[in-house]
Parts: sequence; C-alpha cells; structure tokens
Amino acid sequence: REIKALDSLPEWKAKQSGLRVVLVPLAPCDAWLVGEVAEIYQQITDVPVSAMRLSGEWVWGSPDRIYRQREVQDVITRFRGQRVDFTNWTKDRYATELTQSVEGKDALSKYYAMGWMDEINKKSGQYLVDSYLDRFRDEIGPYRSSDQRTMFVGITEANIYSGDSNYLFSLGTEWPSSVDILSYYMMMGETLHEEYQSRRRLTERIAKELVPASLKQLRIPRSTDPTCPYSYSSGV
Repeated sequence: REIKALDSLPEWKAKQSGLRVVLVPLAPCDAWLVGEVAEIYQQITDVPVSAMRLSGEWVWGSPDRIYRQREVQDVITRFRGQRVDFTNWTKDRYATELTQSVEGKDALSKYYAMGWMDEINKKSGQYLVDSYLDRFRDEIGPYRSSDQRTMFVGITEANIYSGDSNYLFSLGTEWPSSVDILSYYMMMGETLHEEYQSRRRLTERIAKELVPASLKQLRIPRSTDPTCPYSYSSGV
C-alpha cells in the first residue's frame, strides 16, 4: 500500500455548513490516522466528519518550552533543595543544571537525572497553543459559513500546552468563531513508554478526545458521567 500523505486529502473549495465536524490536519500529522479517527468518531456520535487540508503549509515555529518542562523544573528544585529562577533557561541550560544538581548524589539520583536528560534531548519541545489557535481560526475564516453547527478541529502530533498545564489534549477559542486544536502526542504509545505501539488504540483515543474538542463548540454542557466520552478526562 502506498504511504498516505497529507496532500492526498481534499483542499478547501467552498464554505462548510451543516451539522458536521471538519478535521484539518496540521503538520506534523499522520494522514493514516485522519480517516480512521473520523470513522470511530462517527460511530460514537452519529455526527458526520469530513477532512480538509489547508492550502498553505502549517508551520509551528520554535518550541516555547522543552519537553515536560514543569516536571524537569520540579526535579531540579528537589535535587538542589531550594527554589530556582528558571527565567529564560534554554534546553542546554536545563541539561547542564541536571548534571550539576546530582554531583555528589547517589547512583540512583544520577541514573534518574540521566533519564531526564535523554528525554530532553530526544523529545520535541512544547508549543504554547493560544496564538496558534488564533492563526488557525484566521486560516479557516474564508471557509466558515454562518452555520454555527459546523465544527472545526485541527489535528496534530505537535505537543501543546497552555498556561501552567503540563500538556493538553485540546484547546479551543470562544463562541461564535469557535475552533479547536487537538494534539495526539500524549496519547501515543511511544510517548507513554507503553510496551507496544498500536494504531487502533491510538485512533480510539483520538476519536474519544475529538468528542469534547468538537461538541463544546456547540455549547453543549459537559457530561458528568465518567463513562461518557464527553466528560472531562484526566489522562489517556
């Protein structure tokens, strides 16, 4: 089978209307996942899904912070035993500080610090999603009709956050020009150090998180039933 690329998805041609979810892949994004997620989401909600790609290239720019930055800061603070001002710290500064913080410590602490340094160097950084949400809303503006039932969700592998959160599954803008960006980075088996990778498991996770990312644009109150995909989730 040929590798499916994002440019194989249809490009915007007309304004979107009607009760539907429009999934917009924002690179990096696995094109295989988009159609499979749409299928599972439709089974959950009975709401049709269409996938459209932007005419131009989506670029995230430089990460706003390193991978799991708040947790790394907590580790450094505990190793040092005092409060630390992390203003304007770079990735190299975090790695250097981790090394220095465990000097004279026991072997387990050093092993722990080495694991964090390996994660910092290998994993991509995180993006403050707020400004990207505004840009995404502007990008799809010409294709938005007056029909408020049409929901727009950007889907990406990029690792996003907002405020003091460690990470986010999704975040959206306010009604009436509502859009959401959903990240599946923290749902991936590789990210979570799970025993094996499963595309089916990943698509199910994304489809479930697509429920709140979409339906909250209709201003439907969130469910308090933890078995409902529209309830708040604390993790995968």
